[in-house]
Amino acid sequence: MSHLPVAFALLNSVRLISAQEETQIPALRLKPPAARLVLVDALVTDSKGRPIADLQQEDFELREDGRLVDIAAFQAPRGGLAEAAARTGLPEAQAAPKGAEREPLSVVIYVDRQLLSPPGRKHAIDQAAALAESYIAKGARALVIADDNGLRPLSALTGDIVVIRAALARIQGWNTESAGAAEGARVTENIRARIEAGEVEKCDCLCLLPELVSMIRGYATFRAVEARDAATRLALVAGALGGIPGRKALVYVSEGLEQRPGIHLYDQLGTICPEVFRKDASAIYAPMQEFETSASLREATARANAARVTLYPLDSRGLTTLSTADVSQGDRRYVAAARSDNVREANLVNPYRLLADETGGVAIIRGMDPSAAMKRLDADERGHYVIGFIPGDPDGRTHSLTVSLNSRTQMKRNADIRHRRSYLRAELPERRGQRALSVLLFGLEENMLDAAVDVRRMSATVARVHVSIPLRALKALPGPGPAQGRAQIVVSFRPAGSGTNPVQVREKDLTYDLTAEDLSRDGGRRDVVIDVPIGDGDYDFGIGVEDVASGYACYLRRSVGDSPRGAGGGPGD
Repeated sequence: MSHLPVAFALLNSVRLISAQEETQIPALRLKPPAARLVLVDALVTDSKGRPIADLQQEDFELREDGRLVDIAAFQAPRGGLAEAAARTGLPEAQAAPKGAEREPLSVVIYVDRQLLSPPGRKHAIDQAAALAESYIAKGARALVIADDNGLRPLSALTGDIVVIRAALARIQGWNTESAGAAEGARVTENIRARIEAGEVEKCDCLCLLPELVSMIRGYATFRAVEARDAATRLALVAGALGGIPGRKALVYVSEGLEQRPGIHLYDQLGTICPEVFRKDASAIYAPMQEFETSASLREATARANAARVTLYPLDSRGLTTLSTADVSQGDRRYVAAARSDNVREANLVNPYRLLADETGGVAIIRGMDPSAAMKRLDADERGHYVIGFIPGDPDGRTHSLTVSLNSRTQMKRNADIRHRRSYLRAELPERRGQRALSVLLFGLEENMLDAAVDVRRMSATVARVHVSIPLRALKALPGPGPAQGRAQIVVSFRPAGSGTNPVQVREKDLTYDLTAEDLSRDGGRRDVVIDVPIGDGDYDFGIGVEDVASGYACYLRRSVGDSPRGAGGGPGD
């Protein structure tokens, strides 16, 4: 089932929070004044993959579009405190900069049910659970997301590994089938049947070539759409995670993404019909170039980078034998040669590496032992630096980033640095829209304003959102004249249990006068009513309210039934 129109409508209707968050991070060493920052996560290891945790700000160089920029914020790994203590002679607690606690880390396991088949599923999910457990032991929280009648969380964002394992156990029992390998084998069988029939008709490979290419093109078209849909789902998940504060590691469990769909079948066709290569190689090489999925995958990584999400694709195919070991075929022309196997393997692995490389993560390919994967991710955590700089004016363009050590330090340390390779210099980000999307999709609620939210169906086509804000929770805007407050309200909604309908968004700015009584503990409440258009059936809502002056917010999830006056939560819930 295609999610492409759905997710694009969602991503276009909700302005994503970019790397330019207006952020006050106590763990960063800021040059005054604290400003809008682009934050770059840099993972530094030595030539043997061991973390390097004792570097200083002056060891790094940061370039945007190839031009050196000033580093305005810097945070070293906690693992560097021992080295800092040794240099200063102070205990580690005193050697750490004031407020140097680490940012929260959330590990999100996204299991792409549309690209999952039974053979390697258990191994991959067990490995994902082991990775989550390793991170939880270090203080991270974890969340499981999958396609269960629409993309949705199967667990809360939690530090309880029992909850995470229970959520993953549900997936083990699902009916899942990735059509890639089986469909490719069927194409080969169809090619064989047509060639054998052609021999009776006195029609050789050259005569049959348009039909044979058409068979592979049909497979490639299907796989290209499948890969683009997978990239769109990934962009949807990564973008929605922008509402979770701090760093996010997204473990993407899937299989079967092809960079150039069908290329291995074209290569095998060249083996089956060598006379085609001798007469006109372009008849096979040209169709190989028709489909390329890297652009949609880079779109997903751009969304991930905007939300400060690092991707760790986990290949769930499991271990398989080479096609040359297949003894079921008497005619060896129809058994993929070692070269075709290698072409197919590279074609499947390259997208995982692209996703990881563009976001500073690691591709966990089927040959990587779980303990080796966890060792690599642990090294990332212990060699993790945060570097910030002040960007230029918003221009809506993607800009390249390069993090390196200065020549003197690099000569001494021989370091390898992984980092995000680009960022979107977007117009001023809309955190409230992204956060409302997070509460809608993942149920990540908060209510620092003590607001009450009620949603009711008023008719077949209208739902009424009623928000009640206690004035004691609000803060007056700075400036002369009468005290005024300002709140920003966003409502995101979609049909319940739907993975095929776009999320719709409505926003409202509210400005109001505040008296001394309003600002007191007994100042009453401010009520806001927003009517939104809906259709038949149940609907889910994510409602966000942010007080501009204080930054305090409320984000709650509600639902309405199919009948008028059906409420999914009364005031104060």
